[in-house]
Amino acid sequence: MKPRKKIVMRCLFSLFLTLGIMVVINQTYDPVLFTVGNNVERMSKWNKVKHLYLSNDASLQEKQAAIQQRSLENLVIEQGKEMGIHIQDKDVQQHILQLGKTKKERDEKLKEMNLTEKESIENIQRAMIGMKVKNVVTSHIFVTKEEARQFYDKHKQAFYVPELRTLQYIRTSVGFDKKEVEERLNDETIYNHDWNAEQTHEEWKELLSIQELASEVPESVAKQMFQTSTQQLMGPIEREGNMYWFRIQHVQPPYQQSFNEVKGKIHATLLHEKQKQFYGNWLETQKQTNNYQLHTDNLTRPPLYAFFSDISVNVRFIINL
Repeated sequence: MKPRKKIVMRCLFSLFLTLGIMVVINQTYDPVLFTVGNNVERMSKWNKVKHLYLSNDASLQEKQAAIQQRSLENLVIEQGKEMGIHIQDKDVQQHILQLGKTKKERDEKLKEMNLTEKESIENIQRAMIGMKVKNVVTSHIFVTKEEARQFYDKHKQAFYVPELRTLQYIRTSVGFDKKEVEERLNDETIYNHDWNAEQTHEEWKELLSIQELASEVPESVAKQMFQTSTQQLMGPIEREGNMYWFRIQHVQPPYQQSFNEVKGKIHATLLHEKQKQFYGNWLETQKQTNNYQLHTDNLTRPPLYAFFSDISVNVRFIINL
């Protein structure tokens, strides 16, 4: 065989071999979706658990967000292992029993949730580990009385309770006289749907502000409801093709809540925000020091492209075996 022909044959062989390898890679490669430490989560693993995070019609953005959520869960779980955090089987079992008293009830509930018992147990364990890690990380966070007081003074208007009213009202397109309406409002069976139900709507509203009422009735009617004395029957007021009748049962005057009344709520709010911020910063630090990487672009890449994109990850993974 002539030298030139040999070279051509070798080139063709190399080309076909390369093409064959690329076809095999495209058909068999399992793309990387994220890494945490020396652990790599690939597409095949995600496909087994994605129903725990997503509906079948989830958008690409929702899929990416779900993968990020799982990756952060794995990051926290790895830190939990380093902290020596363990979950007792009895604690997991207590949560399982909340699904139902009997195994049959639990199985039916799990079926509704599209979960197996094994998946449910794993979810509970992951959630409990995450909570314990957060508690350990934020255990030193506290809120002083001075901080709570400063928050109250700065946001005092937020603790002002406006005037609230309890009332009965009727909205109807039917003409009723005052006596008939009064008898109806005095009737304990007011909410039975036997009084021209298709044309009449009856409500009992308890401790609502004028803004809340104005979301249910015309604003001008709501204003009249807040200008009328208690036990006085008002109506008919015609607005927007309907007639309104109402009677005020109780008026709670506006008042400013004192610091002592709301200090518990303020403390809980500030503590939650401080813990959330500290924990978020802690998570960012763990990402930087634990080889945390997201590769969600691989969701839409052909496996062959993902293979070349993942080369550095795969090489590092092989070295660490």
